[in-house]
Amino acid sequence: MEGSQDGANNRFPMIPATTQSLNLIDEVRRQFFEKVASLFNQDELYDEDVVELCKNDIWVWHYIRHNHEISDNNLVDHTAEHILKSFIWRRKYKLQSIMDETTATQFLECSCIDVGGEDRWGNRLFIWRLKLYNRSVSDDMKDLFVYILENMFSVKDNTHSRVTMLFDMEGSGLVNFDYGLCTFMLECRRSHFPDWLSYIIVCDMAPIFNSTWSFLKPLVGNEYTHCVYFTDRSQLTNYISESELPDYLKIDPVVNGSTCASNK
Repeated sequence: MEGSQDGANNRFPMIPATTQSLNLIDEVRRQFFEKVASLFNQDELYDEDVVELCKNDIWVWHYIRHNHEISDNNLVDHTAEHILKSFIWRRKYKLQSIMDETTATQFLECSCIDVGGEDRWGNRLFIWRLKLYNRSVSDDMKDLFVYILENMFSVKDNTHSRVTMLFDMEGSGLVNFDYGLCTFMLECRRSHFPDWLSYIIVCDMAPIFNSTWSFLKPLVGNEYTHCVYFTDRSQLTNYISESELPDYLKIDPVVNGSTCASNK
């Protein structure tokens, strides 16, 4: 099992009530707007994102914390550049266009994704049931993944908890594995939704997937591989209380999923 449990670091802390922290936030904002002013086309950003950044210290602090965990060198400049690139991506991806009822309906109908409950450290759970996933819907699942993160990790409600991703590998095979989707998820973690991920828990992974982990591990990054745990159903309660587990993840499940709605 990789990683080491450190519950104290899993729930995102409140911004330290110090002059230094507030000055750091202001300086990041200042450099961000200097970079925005140099853009050839400022329509590359959503106006709503810029307005939210101006008034929401928590959002800025997420980017600061993420970049601080990677490197403390040139923290302000790196953070401002990160925010700018992230905001440009949000516009290019047309993120606002997928935050609609159509995507919400897809989420409700898709049984390969389950959102709800918390782990033992108060992080919200995002569960991926790999055996119910079909690679033919990869592009739709990328949109759905972004939709869920944008809702789960909304800084607008001043939430401070992170997300634990649980990959339920029971009964799955290579036919269910989507390298492109996995790399997209990891890129979202690194670049577009900074500081949202607490743990990745991989449950009941068959040996056939060992080679896929060797390809994905560099994408996780050395600074985050300690947050990846490999376990099975018998040990899952070390991370998630039984009362928080859906029935299909318990040792004696009452309910088993059928097929992903996207496959129907």
